[in-house]
Amino acid sequence: MLSRARQRPDAAEPGVWALRDYRLLWLGDAVSAVGSQVTMNALPLIALLSLHGSGSALGWLRVLYMVPFLLLALPAGLWLERARQRQVMVAMDLGRAALALTVPVAAWLGVLGWTQLCLVAVLGGAMTVVSELALPAYLSRLVGPGRLAAGNSGLHVNLATSSTVGPGVTGWLIGLVGATTALLVDVLSYLVSATALLLIRGPRDPVPAPPVVELATARRGTREWRGELRDGFRAVWRNPPVRQIALAATISSFGVQFVSVACVVRLVADLGVSAGWFGAAAAMGGAGGVLGTLGAPPAIRRLGYGRVLLYGSVLAALPCALFPLSADPELAVVLSCAGFFLLGLGGGATGTAEVTLRHLLTHSGLHARMNSVFRLAQFTAIPVGSAVAGILVDRVGARGTLWICPVVMLVALIPVLAREVRALSAVDPAG
Repeated sequence: MLSRARQRPDAAEPGVWALRDYRLLWLGDAVSAVGSQVTMNALPLIALLSLHGSGSALGWLRVLYMVPFLLLALPAGLWLERARQRQVMVAMDLGRAALALTVPVAAWLGVLGWTQLCLVAVLGGAMTVVSELALPAYLSRLVGPGRLAAGNSGLHVNLATSSTVGPGVTGWLIGLVGATTALLVDVLSYLVSATALLLIRGPRDPVPAPPVVELATARRGTREWRGELRDGFRAVWRNPPVRQIALAATISSFGVQFVSVACVVRLVADLGVSAGWFGAAAAMGGAGGVLGTLGAPPAIRRLGYGRVLLYGSVLAALPCALFPLSADPELAVVLSCAGFFLLGLGGGATGTAEVTLRHLLTHSGLHARMNSVFRLAQFTAIPVGSAVAGILVDRVGARGTLWICPVVMLVALIPVLAREVRALSAVDPAG
């Protein structure tokens, strides 16, 4: 139920950081997020340096990593509704640790080949998507609805921080110990994460089944999987605020790829900016993301969910016009730093608000399925946006492609401007 009065936390209720279990969950996620960045950045370098792979071969590695995100999002969400989510995350951490360990071991034995790297990419992507879908569903049970915004903010800080420091850490490690040995850091990170999850004392029981009246599958007297998937789609598309948020997130995920693809071509190839300066500019996006996620909970308390989503979306859209503004290399770097920072700032705030809001508006028994449908839309938009941006760079140039990005990001504002989202101040949990 929606409420016009702002929701205020109970003064007697401790903050999310006072919860030992949340601190353990956050620590494990923070360490494994940095480790995952090491693997993501090291695998292409291993293929390039150790196996002398071509550019197309490196591209296929990324495609193979993303395929499980598209194929497994829906069935994984369905399965996670009845699974022990914490135990699933522990299993995924241990599986990814073992998988990453195979690469340096094979390299030391002199048997590392393309087949193994392809399997690591596919299986690693599969275990990552399962873990990523289980995490927000488990978080909502661990901290409760009153602390959900602060809990999501902490986890989003991990994501923003790891994307900022991950490439730099990877480069330093590879220079120090080599590309394959650097993966041992990822192995250690997953073991730390699994240990932290095992130390959590919080909810251990499976998620209870939603009430009979809530599910179409129960009305049919069966838990037939197609009906359950339909319930997941209904949780998104028949819930007006969640539907509008999903549309906005999908369009913005599509539009951001124009910056991701065209900006590097514009700065490095067209203007002759060094790769180091481009990396420094891109890292500003992570710094902005950290500030945006940290500022989201107090902003939600003061302004309400609808305004934070609107202001954050505007903050992410307008700075996209900074990227193609100048043809001077030095000024272009300065404008790109500002653009990435503001884009990250707005994205961090909206990301925290929307993930909290969609959990509050959805029955707890449908969280994993709702997440899978929501994320599937975003997972589809990312490669499609990258492909379209690449074609446009070839046809109209990098600068012309960058001018299209703010237009797409402004289109993403339309769903957020809908009254069912804009008017949201405080939200009572759906159950």
